[in-house]
Amino acid sequence: MNIIYTVCNRKSLPHALALGDSVRKHQPTDRFVLGWVDDVIPNQLPKDVELLEVTKLGIPQWEAMKTQYYTYELLAATRPWFAQQLIGQLTSSDRLIFLAPTVVLWTDLQHSLQREEQALFTPQANRPIPKSALLKDHQILNTGMFHAGSWILSASDQGKDFLGWWAQRTQDRAYFDLCQGMCMDQLWLNYAPIHLPNWGKLAADSWHYGLNKLAFQDITLQNSKPYLNNMPVWSTDFAGITFFDPIWSDYSNSVRNRPQFATLLNAYQLQLDGLKTEYGLGGNAGYGKVAQISPNRLLRNRTAKKIKLITTFIDNY
Repeated sequence: MNIIYTVCNRKSLPHALALGDSVRKHQPTDRFVLGWVDDVIPNQLPKDVELLEVTKLGIPQWEAMKTQYYTYELLAATRPWFAQQLIGQLTSSDRLIFLAPTVVLWTDLQHSLQREEQALFTPQANRPIPKSALLKDHQILNTGMFHAGSWILSASDQGKDFLGWWAQRTQDRAYFDLCQGMCMDQLWLNYAPIHLPNWGKLAADSWHYGLNKLAFQDITLQNSKPYLNNMPVWSTDFAGITFFDPIWSDYSNSVRNRPQFATLLNAYQLQLDGLKTEYGLGGNAGYGKVAQISPNRLLRNRTAKKIKLITTFIDNY
């Protein structure tokens, strides 16, 4: 039996449960495991959701991690540790599938699970980004070749060794600090092809459609389901839109130019609201530092860039 897992805290719990709903619909025979990085356990969860607490993983530097990382860094840093725990529960023919809590499945995963590679990774972009787009090619280079929001791994010895190598590094090198060559768990995936030579790309436009792909084209909606070029979208990712994401929130304004995706987002938000009412927990996450994110952050950043252009012009005059 395959295992699909995600990692969340109380802030992203409704998103993880929305993902779980889509897993239940499209991969009903797979296990769905919710990696929990918080100090308060939900009172109730859907019966087919398995909860795995971060404190059960035996992370050597956990006490330091939970106080030094911001919450969004801590969630990313624990992902390979949950994977290490879960991959040992697979048979040789099963797959471990990670999906970020902001992902929603729209079809089953047979198009990927039938492939023979021992590992499948999601490129952030599979062709040059249009010049007029808010997202630029060099920004993709900054944050890594692969999107850490979805990957698939078989239970091979090489896969287990890679997870061990990856997990050791996220204990103290999973900050969001691009100037120091760190982008949480994601930049480490650049090394994955070295550790896993039999790897493949999940490069279809219909896979993991989100802010990383809005620049290329909008979706269409048929019976409230997303399509690209008259073919069903396999999965969407709303990272950076419904709550702060250090990689993707800077590009959330891209949604304004994609009305069909915006319509899908509105429906997703209604689903989140319902799940929050039924299962939500109040307050801040118990593990990790809480970042103070200004609601006017994007406006402030745009203003700062304009001021910098003016001062640079004056300096060169």
